[in-house]
Amino acid sequence: MSGVNAWLATAVAWMGLVSSAIIGFLAYSLNRQAQRWQTQQSMDGLYSKLMDYRSAHPQVMPLSRQWEPRCFETLYHPETEEDKRWVLYYTYAEMCISFCNAVLSARRSRLVNRHAYEGQYKPLIKLLLTEHAPLIADLLHSGKYISAYMKEFYQELEREGWNWAKMHAELARSGFERPAA
Repeated sequence: MSGVNAWLATAVAWMGLVSSAIIGFLAYSLNRQAQRWQTQQSMDGLYSKLMDYRSAHPQVMPLSRQWEPRCFETLYHPETEEDKRWVLYYTYAEMCISFCNAVLSARRSRLVNRHAYEGQYKPLIKLLLTEHAPLIADLLHSGKYISAYMKEFYQELEREGWNWAKMHAELARSGFERPAA
């Protein structure tokens, strides 16, 4: 009889172990799903703020074409109305950078699935960084004030053949190119 009890105790222990593992896996999966949803909401919120800002300050887009390293000086000492425009532009650019970093961080943490990243976020990040290519190039050149995520993304696209300066000039000059019919 003690052999049966030992076998029964072992079976119960294994069932407890398996059920604990299943419950743990389910809890992990639900937590991960909640993290993905929260990340998606956060990225959507950042993008909405970005669009609201750009709608309220339409002058920021033309300024992206005129960025030069000297513009940093005006950010810290805005004396004229033109200097203040650079503050508005830089605020918008920082919002774009923040959005891009949030998405790239979520990608690295696997909180954005590959399909959503490739289909929605990668083209959007490419557009935002292309719009601000002169500023991003300055930040990359110094290497001090840009995230590893942005550096990696920038270099990844360059390896794929993306020419940031050329594409910025095309975007700023004529808007989106239309595919040949």
